[in-house]
Amino acid sequence: MGGALNLAALDPFPYAVRIAHVPRRVAALLAAEHRADWLRAQRLSWAPLRRLINLPDTDLGPLGRRLRPSDTYADLLKALPPSRRGAFHDLVHDGLGPGDRNRYPRTMEALPHAVREREARTELARAWVRPAEAVTRTWSACLPWPAATATGGRSSGGTSCARCGGTRTRTSGTRRARSS
Repeated sequence: MGGALNLAALDPFPYAVRIAHVPRRVAALLAAEHRADWLRAQRLSWAPLRRLINLPDTDLGPLGRRLRPSDTYADLLKALPPSRRGAFHDLVHDGLGPGDRNRYPRTMEALPHAVREREARTELARAWVRPAEAVTRTWSACLPWPAATATGGRSSGGTSCARCGGTRTRTSGTRRARSS
């Protein structure tokens, strides 16, 4: 009976029934190294996620680390109560550098405002982000309004105008049209 186990041929989530009885063991099984590729390819449904979130963060942390590079991590965060999301996110990303953190849009939406703001400030502090206006605008959207306007990126929402040598805003064009 030797030979490699074909994980692709398995039921997408064969552990759903077992989670109700032994969630800690199922979380450890899912977080195992040899299931990493299979787990990233799966989308965990809400039923297993709702049962897994009853575990303490220390037991759920290894699974979060395994799910971190996938969209399922955002689903896990959304299943957690809002009061646990920030601490769980910090636990999962403990010891990782700024480039290794999960900052997908779905993940950022699931995080509390304070954690989202901290992650955006960290990303805006990176050297390659400043010259990229679109990236600066994306991360500035996660900041409170006074901080977002002070990021230095053009936030006019206008178009580049070679004739006037700068950026022409939509509002200034609208004002001129209304005044004539």
